[in-house]
Amino acid sequence: MEYNPLHNSKLFSNLEKTNYTKKNSGIDWIGEIPNHWEVIKLGFVSKPISGTLVEFDELLHTKENDCKRFITIMDYTTNEIPRYINLNRKTCDVTKEDIVMVRYGTTSGTVYRGIEGVLGNNLFKISVSDKLNIDFLFHYLKQPGFYKTLISERTGIYPEIGFSVYKNQKIVLPPIEEQIKISEILTSYNQNINEMIFNNEKKISLLKEINNTISLDLLSGTINLFIK
Repeated sequence: MEYNPLHNSKLFSNLEKTNYTKKNSGIDWIGEIPNHWEVIKLGFVSKPISGTLVEFDELLHTKENDCKRFITIMDYTTNEIPRYINLNRKTCDVTKEDIVMVRYGTTSGTVYRGIEGVLGNNLFKISVSDKLNIDFLFHYLKQPGFYKTLISERTGIYPEIGFSVYKNQKIVLPPIEEQIKISEILTSYNQNINEMIFNNEKKISLLKEINNTISLDLLSGTINLFIK
């Protein structure tokens, strides 16, 4: 019998399969979807908006007056010391809720959110129409199947997700109320999973510390090997 995490995890114990009549989505990694769901290109329900190019000497290491944080890939992937810029260009502003995608390089196609500021030109933000819930889109874009399809169409010697490549990707589109419910469930489970990972990492760290201490005590002759 094939392993199914929905049947083998307490996290998913309250989820049940639907009895919807289904159709082929035309998206290999998705497979069949309910008949009342749509399949549509991302360009019809969302819009990529480019970040801005700034000179290095325009950046500040301390926040002054109306300066905003300048955001690059490093801000999402490392503990980069924040840099700031005095720039009034609203189209490049992002909130913590906005979805940001990496446009250039080996990590292009990866999505992030959670930082407020001004977006650099190696990233673009994604705005959505009223037919698409932004949290639903974020979970969809993070799916391995979507990412694999997207990066297979990257262009250039230096990999790039062009706006036309993004817009031509297909998305399944349930009714908006179903999108909201799906995103709420996924957000809740992701929070639970992240908490479990964090707790397990703490346990692993403690076990490694205990192992290192015992190893050092044994190798330094601190422990009595012949105690009865």
